[in-house]
Amino acid sequence: MIMHVMRSLGKEFDYLVGAQLRGFDKLVDITKHNKIIIIEGDEYVSSKIDSKSKFLYYKPNIALISGIVWNEFNSKISQEEYIKQFEDFIDSIPLKEH
Repeated sequence: MIMHVMRSLGKEFDYLVGAQLRGFDKLVDITKHNKIIIIEGDEYVSSKIDSKSKFLYYKPNIALISGIVWNEFNSKISQEEYIKQFEDFIDSIPLKEH
């Protein structure tokens, strides 16, 4: 939705998403000149050798968390550890004082 809004406003941006979106012909479009990148990220581990959540590497200025759902049957970590990942992610967003 954010990508469609940005496009309708005529704003240039880069993006990285995990599924094909209507109106966008690629999953990844990264340039050297855009100042905005929209990343669809999640809390899953970075790789088999790095158990840190992917989204802890992003260092965003703005973040939208659209849902948090821990599934005990599908998770290798406790619910507390799962929630902690989101707390760490939120703490990674720099606060700007005006």
